[in-house]
Amino acid sequence: MKRYLGLGLILVFTAACLSANAFRKLSPAEQTYLERAMAQPLTFMVKSEDTQRLWGVAQAFIGKHASMKIENVSEFIIETYNPYGTRFGYRVVRTPKKEGDEFSITCLYDNTFSKNDADQNAHIFAHYLMTEEIVERLIQR
Repeated sequence: MKRYLGLGLILVFTAACLSANAFRKLSPAEQTYLERAMAQPLTFMVKSEDTQRLWGVAQAFIGKHASMKIENVSEFIIETYNPYGTRFGYRVVRTPKKEGDEFSITCLYDNTFSKNDADQNAHIFAHYLMTEEIVERLIQR
């Protein structure tokens, strides 16, 4: 009996550690969107005339989609409190350059098994900033 209980716990733990998308059935449109989002670099340039608007959009995205509240906002950084467990936070760094501003997106995580979901969240965030296209169902919280 103990043997089966141990095996069952291992299976439950393994299933819980897999990416949430492994359990979701993605529509063809969602799959195409996710492929575009994952191709978006996490560090990218923003034109000077778009910087202030996108900085506000970034704050709104974090306020709506992060598991953790914003801890620090300045002209050059937006950062949530450090996540714990299976929660996610974000850090956006804005670096002024001659040709515009460079934005760098990071999705913060504490659980090693959340790394893939955090990477996906970061790419969705970056894609949203560049295109204003989002499929909220694919963001892990």
